[in-house]
Order: sequence, then structure tokens, then C-alpha cells
Amino acid sequence: MKLGNQFRLALAASERGVRTRNIVSIYELSFLGEAEMVSSEPILDIQGHPFGYGNRTAASPGLISVTAAMRFDQSATDTENVTMHHTYFNQTGNLLGFGRVLKASCAIPNINPPFGGEGQWSFMGIYGGKVDPTVHCDGTTDSFNGININDNVNFYAPIALGPGTPNTVYFGSDRLYRSTDRGTHMTVVSQAPILPVSTGAPQGFTVSAIGISPLNDNIRAVGLQTGNVFATVTGSSTLVDITGPLPAHYITRVVLSPTDPNVAYVAFNGYGLPPGQQVWKTTDLVSALNAGKTPTWKLAGSGIPDVSVNGLVIDPKFPNHLYAGTDFGVYASTSGGASWHRFGVGFPRVEVYDITLQSKFRILRAATHGLGFWQAFLFEDL
Repeated sequence: MKLGNQFRLALAASERGVRTRNIVSIYELSFLGEAEMVSSEPILDIQGHPFGYGNRTAASPGLISVTAAMRFDQSATDTENVTMHHTYFNQTGNLLGFGRVLKASCAIPNINPPFGGEGQWSFMGIYGGKVDPTVHCDGTTDSFNGININDNVNFYAPIALGPGTPNTVYFGSDRLYRSTDRGTHMTVVSQAPILPVSTGAPQGFTVSAIGISPLNDNIRAVGLQTGNVFATVTGSSTLVDITGPLPAHYITRVVLSPTDPNVAYVAFNGYGLPPGQQVWKTTDLVSALNAGKTPTWKLAGSGIPDVSVNGLVIDPKFPNHLYAGTDFGVYASTSGGASWHRFGVGFPRVEVYDITLQSKFRILRAATHGLGFWQAFLFEDL
């Protein structure tokens, strides 16, 4: 099988003179996975600025993420009623949470009503003072949703979606929160905190990555800034430490297989790690935990240089095909992580902060620290 690997520049924002107010860099990409391709149009950022050119999809209204994490509800059935979440800055004691909008027309600025845009995203979380009662474009208001303002939290806190209609929503501070109503209300579904900074301390080390199984919402794993991984395969709020031999480095991604509930990958900020340790893999996540054992971890990063792996995606059509966005460009594996090679003809050796795959139309997209947006069409010749 031959993989097409010709990355083409979708047109960097800097080349368009795009204003990037409140935007430092691209951290994560997200788009609806089973959309009909309708045209090639400018892709917009969350403030409506033309960001680049790429294949727009009917179920994704030209939106990509330019913040720490943006998630599109995969249960959307049309192009207007699309729930979107994005996390941005978080600070203990000041503000924790994420923005949410329920309609595509409210997500980006419009010349005519409804006047959407950045100020029309409702905030789901907690901040100092009273909740703002302003009714936004989609008919919703801010919500103090159960997140604790005193939690330790990363500046860019991780957010993830699980399966279901609507998708379940997960948010990580020093504990894991879950919502079944698009983030309006959230409950703690882990220890509080997961790993205390000291014995009996009310605060813990921060969650840096969240992985939810696309197959089963009860299968969850979180990575911490310490390199520890905690998980449940039953939906329990008592997460089990499954770290085992994993290195004590900052975890950048936890990715659970879209086809096999036993398979999971963990990626690290890999500077200073021995060769091959930038990515690790387990193939017995569920079976081991159901037996009361720690899953078996093995190296899955051979060929990736001593750099951070910032994004990781599994191809659901070919589950042994993996793509990693690193500080040194994009790498690919066709062996389930046994070996990796550089991917992309003409793709620069730049920091890739996330990578994602639209499986139905075989589009791989990568976002760089410098506000670049690249895509490749994957071709399979049997």
C-alpha cells in the first residue's frame, strides 16, 4: 500500500496579513469527521479572519481551531446547529473553563444579524464575581457549571469530547470533569485531585492530556504534567494509576484507538528522552484493568528525534497508520509505532502543534506554531 504524502501549503495566515488578536499560535485542530465536501473556500479562524485555503466541508462551517483546544460535536446533523467548545487561558483563582457556541452563524463575525464572533461565545466554567447574564447570539448565557476556581490548572487546559448525542465533554484541571449537556453542568469523575502535590493537599498536579475512547465513553485516560497516566475502563470516578515504566516527562497526548478498546498511545514532550521513548503504546488497556493489572507498555517512537510530540492521530481506516506532529515536522508510522519516518514532501521542519485526520475524505491536516495550516490527501493504492 502506498501512502500519498504530498503536503501542500493551505496558505499561512501571516502571508494574508491576518490580524491575530488574542491568538498566540495554533495548538489543536478539530473538524467534523463525516461531512460532505462541497467546495474549496477560505478557512476562517474563530474570529472570522481568513486563515487559509483548504477543503471546506458541509458539516464544518469553515472553522478550525487557533486556541489551545477546539472541539466540534460529532453528533451535529447540519451545518448550522454545530456545538463548538474551545479552551483558552486559565488561571487558578481567577478563571477556569471554556467557551461554547451552539450555532455556526454565531461562531464567527457577521456583517448582518446574527452578529456572531468572539464575544458571542458563552463561557462555561467559573470566574470571579457574579455570572454575566448577557444572552448571546445562540440564546445562551455564561454558566458557572461546577468547575472549582481553586483547582490547579494549565494555562491552556485540555478539553476532549466523548461519544454520544450530544457528545460528552471533558475538561482537565488537577481533576477530570465530565458533562452530558454540552458543558452547561460538569461533575468531577476522578479523584479530587487525581495526584496531590503533597500528602493530603487540596490541589494536585495538572492534567495535560485527556483521551476518551470513541468506542465507549466509560474508557478514559488522562496524562499529567508529571508523566503519570490514570485511567478507568468502567466509568469509575476512581482512576487507576497505570503509569508503569513510562518516563517522568510532561505528557502531551493520550490517544485511544478508534477501532480497538485495548489500544492506547501516550506521547511526551520528548526532549532528553532516550531514543524511541517519545511515544509509548499499550495493547491490553481494558483486559489488564479488568484483571486488576497494570497495562503493558512498550516503546512506540523509534525514528522520532529527540523532540516533543505535540499531536498524534490514529487512522481509523488503517489503525496501524499513525501521524505525529512534532517540533521537527510531521512523522508517520505504518507499523503501529514500531518505526517512524519523516512525512511530507516540501513540508518545513517547524513546530507542528497538532495534527488531525478527516477519515472519510482522507485529508490529513497539520497546524504549526507560526500560524501555518497544511494539508495532505492520503491515497491508498492496493
